[in-house]
Amino acid sequence: MKSPFSPLFDSRLATSHAVTSLDIEEAADLSQVTTFLLAIFQADPHTGDIALCVGGERLGVVGRARFEAITDTSHGAHRGVEIGAGDGATLPGAPTCFTLIRSTCGSCPQIVFRVAGDEPPPVCPEGHGPMADGT
Repeated sequence: MKSPFSPLFDSRLATSHAVTSLDIEEAADLSQVTTFLLAIFQADPHTGDIALCVGGERLGVVGRARFEAITDTSHGAHRGVEIGAGDGATLPGAPTCFTLIRSTCGSCPQIVFRVAGDEPPPVCPEGHGPMADGT
């Protein structure tokens, strides 16, 4: 089954390529995920490609360069994803308030972002165990 987030993925990048990942809920939609990714990329200009995960499974990699190319981030304003702009579809509104929680591995450079804070800490994708909240 094709993921609803497939338009964001860069098929040239392997899921093991990214050291940063974003864990999302299965119910998340394209608009929400785009908003989360934009917040991560704007908060840290050094963040590279991001693996998108649902239920601990890496679905694909959102390449920073491709993401910036398919979204209008010019002039510092987010005007929405240009994916399917001519098909007449309307995406539901993006959330107006959320907090991204950043977790880091103490043994390697892996970083995991989450929106929900009431879950147990994520486990390092490299097998180093639970990750710690970080800044």
